[in-house]
Amino acid sequence: MCFATAGERTGEAKGPFMLASTHWLRHTYAHKALEEGNLSVVQGLLGHKNINTTAIYVKAGMSERIKVAEKLKSSV
Repeated sequence: MCFATAGERTGEAKGPFMLASTHWLRHTYAHKALEEGNLSVVQGLLGHKNINTTAIYVKAGMSERIKVAEKLKSSV
Protein backbone atom coordinates (compact mmCIF):
# COMPACT_ATOMS: atom_id res chain seq x y z
CA MET A 1 0.00 0.00 0.00
CA CYS A 2 2.86 2.43 0.85
CA PHE A 3 4.54 1.55 -2.41
CA ALA A 4 1.39 2.46 -4.39
CA THR A 5 0.70 5.60 -2.32
CA ALA A 6 4.21 6.85 -3.07
CA GLY A 7 3.35 6.54 -6.75
CA GLU A 8 5.92 3.86 -7.49
CA ARG A 9 5.33 1.17 -10.05
CA THR A 10 6.34 -2.45 -9.75
CA GLY A 11 9.87 -2.89 -11.02
CA GLU A 12 10.78 0.80 -10.64
CA ALA A 13 14.37 0.53 -9.42
CA LYS A 14 15.03 4.13 -8.33
CA GLY A 15 11.97 4.89 -6.19
CA PRO A 16 12.52 5.52 -2.47
CA PHE A 17 10.93 2.25 -1.38
CA MET A 18 13.09 0.23 -3.73
CA LEU A 19 16.17 1.99 -2.35
CA ALA A 20 15.08 1.61 1.29
CA SER A 21 16.97 -0.71 3.60
CA THR A 22 16.23 -2.07 7.04
CA HIS A 23 18.86 0.36 8.35
CA TRP A 24 16.99 3.26 6.73
CA LEU A 25 13.73 2.10 8.34
CA ARG A 26 15.41 1.71 11.76
CA HIS A 27 16.96 5.17 11.43
CA THR A 28 13.56 6.69 10.58
CA TYR A 29 11.97 4.84 13.52
CA ALA A 30 14.62 6.19 15.89
CA HIS A 31 14.06 9.78 14.77
CA LYS A 32 10.28 9.49 15.12
CA ALA A 33 10.61 7.82 18.53
CA LEU A 34 12.87 10.62 19.76
CA GLU A 35 10.25 13.17 18.73
CA GLU A 36 7.79 11.40 21.05
CA GLY A 37 9.97 10.22 23.93
CA ASN A 38 13.19 10.77 25.78
CA LEU A 39 16.64 9.46 24.95
CA SER A 40 16.76 6.71 27.57
CA VAL A 41 13.38 5.29 26.46
CA VAL A 42 14.51 5.22 22.83
CA GLN A 43 17.79 3.61 23.93
CA GLY A 44 15.77 0.74 25.35
CA LEU A 45 13.56 0.49 22.27
CA LEU A 46 16.58 0.27 19.98
CA GLY A 47 18.49 -2.08 22.28
CA HIS A 48 21.61 0.09 22.51
CA LYS A 49 23.94 -0.72 25.39
CA ASN A 50 25.54 2.73 25.26
CA ILE A 51 23.35 5.85 25.29
CA ASN A 52 25.95 7.62 23.14
CA THR A 53 24.98 5.29 20.29
CA THR A 54 21.36 6.41 20.63
CA ALA A 55 22.43 10.06 20.88
CA ILE A 56 23.70 9.87 17.29
CA TYR A 57 20.04 9.96 16.22
CA VAL A 58 19.36 13.24 18.02
CA LYS A 59 19.15 15.98 15.42
CA ALA A 60 16.92 18.98 15.85
CA GLY A 61 14.98 19.91 12.77
CA MET A 62 15.14 23.45 11.39
CA SER A 63 11.64 24.30 12.67
CA GLU A 64 12.64 23.18 16.17
CA ARG A 65 15.82 25.28 16.02
CA ILE A 66 13.84 28.35 14.94
CA LYS A 67 11.30 27.82 17.73
CA VAL A 68 14.05 27.62 20.38
CA ALA A 69 15.90 30.64 18.92
CA GLU A 70 12.67 32.69 18.97
CA LYS A 71 12.07 31.75 22.63
CA LEU A 72 15.63 32.79 23.51
CA LYS A 73 15.33 36.02 21.57
CA SER A 74 12.10 36.99 23.32
CA SER A 75 13.55 36.31 26.76
CA VAL A 76 16.57 38.61 26.29
